[in-house]
Amino acid sequence: MHKPGTSAYNLALADYCKAPEISLIDADNYQGQIGEQIRVRAIDNFGFTEVKVSIYDAADLLVESGLAIQSANSVDWIYHATTLNSNLAGTKITAQAKDTPGNTTLKTITII
Repeated sequence: MHKPGTSAYNLALADYCKAPEISLIDADNYQGQIGEQIRVRAIDNFGFTEVKVSIYDAADLLVESGLAIQSANSVDWIYHATTLNSNLAGTKITAQAKDTPGNTTLKTITII
């Protein structure tokens, strides 16, 4: 038995109307080396099509960008750095979460 108002249409509409949330970008383990991890915690009421991480230097030039991989807990996404970034001061890390209807949320942190 389901609750009133939980038809497939209403569930799809609720997903369409609610953008994903990014509650955390954890770059504590990122020191600019290849293979280091950046963790993104993202939440959506139904799920994601992708979580993308982009790293920019202090001059806002793109260092690298790619898709994160969802971890077993379903809320954390892990990105493995692929490019050496020798000057971390002022580096910006942006996470972009996109859900099934195409809603997109961005969050950026700056490494000081």
